[in-house]
Amino acid sequence: MVPFEVKKGNATMKFILCIILTLLPYVDAHKKRILIFGGNGFLGSHLVKGLADSGEDYEITLVNRGNVYFNSDKDATSYADKILICDRDTLLRSSCPGLLGKSKYDVVIDFSSYKDQQIEQVIDILKNRVGIYIMISTDAVYEVSEKHHSERTREEDSKNEPEDLKKREELVKNNKYGAAKKGCEERLMVQRERLGFPYVILRLADAIGERDTSYRWWNYQLWMNLHQHFNHKVALPNGVKDHKFSMVYAGDVAKAIMKIIHEPEVFHDKVINLAYKKDITLTKILDFMQKYYKLDKVSYEHEDEKGFFRYPTAERGPIDVTNAEILLDWEPTPFEEAAKATCEFFDEAMVNPIYAKEREIALAEFIEETLPESFDDEDMFIYVLTKLYSSAVFNGIDIGLGEIDSDNLLTETNNEDEDEDIKDLKEELDVKRMQWPDR
Repeated sequence: MVPFEVKKGNATMKFILCIILTLLPYVDAHKKRILIFGGNGFLGSHLVKGLADSGEDYEITLVNRGNVYFNSDKDATSYADKILICDRDTLLRSSCPGLLGKSKYDVVIDFSSYKDQQIEQVIDILKNRVGIYIMISTDAVYEVSEKHHSERTREEDSKNEPEDLKKREELVKNNKYGAAKKGCEERLMVQRERLGFPYVILRLADAIGERDTSYRWWNYQLWMNLHQHFNHKVALPNGVKDHKFSMVYAGDVAKAIMKIIHEPEVFHDKVINLAYKKDITLTKILDFMQKYYKLDKVSYEHEDEKGFFRYPTAERGPIDVTNAEILLDWEPTPFEEAAKATCEFFDEAMVNPIYAKEREIALAEFIEETLPESFDDEDMFIYVLTKLYSSAVFNGIDIGLGEIDSDNLLTETNNEDEDEDIKDLKEELDVKRMQWPDR
């Protein structure tokens, strides 16, 4: 039924009505369809939340294994219109029928390709159905190439593969992750040369931010706060303490991707490094933590053979972000602001019950990988963490210490003999807890 009367012989009104009826099926054409591989982890959750908060109208489909990280099922994936639970190590045509069909996606964002066959399957399934494909890669790809200059590593440096086969194989052997991600990039480029869909590759430096599932930052955060009480110096080996490298904030990565989503044509077939403009060192990270927590005394172990390190993860050094500045108007969040947000999140994760699973992993790693093998004073470990963070730190977790009665342990301990450093740090943490943002 037509909602208004068209007078007989009124050719103009008939024409307008015809146009309206023709366009009715496309009233939602402005709604961009976005397919995200991942979206439930560290970087992906930042993007999904950013898209939800943008005010734009998107139809978001996630493809992942259904894992939950840092409450991502409530904080991120709940914003998706559809979630396809699929394992990319299986045959996707059989295990993920939701990907099949003829429907097109304006944008595909791939956080989870780590193997050739993973991205090859996607290329096959999504042939002729993609507006632009955004692959999240890494600066580790430069570790399997040669660098012929002394400046920051540029995107084109990844093309400099060693002519010597043995050297090439050695680089790949020592940098399997970088080699695998580079292989994924190459598959994407080859399909484009065969008249496939356009792509953009974002090569990220070591990422920091809320919900970081690598636990690297969280481990250093614990180490800095606890090392004096366990008489275990923070490892800052001479060989890496001043080694310059790059970092990037997860929130800035999400903003960059959203900019590409808005203007995809500008970024067709581009490779872009994403990192802070200024160099980072492990010393700078630990100095920040010392100032942030107002730690008067920090003891470091500088001997290379006695310490391990979690940053940097790549040896090649800082990466150049000129392309990001030109194409993305790249202005990353100040490092200190991003570092503060990261510290705040992991301080909250030490007591918030919704992060119990991740807290258990972080503390187990700290005990197994950071504390010396000679440390066996379980009561001291429980006492110190309870004094700093409250007894909530052990609620809902099992780290192999048996039944923990931290409140009783505190009662039995002479409070007059309490370490002044513990008192000071506890007061500082209490102040910071008052400043935690709502999540």
